[in-house]
Amino acid sequence: MTTTHRRGILKLTVLAGTVGLFRQLNASDDRMHRVVISQFEYSPGVLDVRAGDVIIWVNDDIVPHTATAEDLSWDTGEIVSGDSKSLVVTEGFSANYFCRYHPMMKASVSLIDEE
Repeated sequence: MTTTHRRGILKLTVLAGTVGLFRQLNASDDRMHRVVISQFEYSPGVLDVRAGDVIIWVNDDIVPHTATAEDLSWDTGEIVSGDSKSLVVTEGFSANYFCRYHPMMKASVSLIDEE
């Protein structure tokens, strides 16, 4: 693992198997962002977040997917059908991402300033 890659991993925390996490937390909480993977698409495809927000990817497809930063600074790992993975956004985070298994699947996350 390169130093650059390590730094990217330190920018966020990935939590595995988080279907229950989303249900436990208040779904209307504006600090929680749910991205549904269905029919080989991420929805929403564009997401604006703040440092401290949580992004949860839920796989509603029948095949596994990932959410992987284009610069490879972070990766959810495999998200099997019916499961989810999440991450906590930290300052300086912003990324276009794709699925390692299906590279035509793309989406983006942008960090916005808190005012």
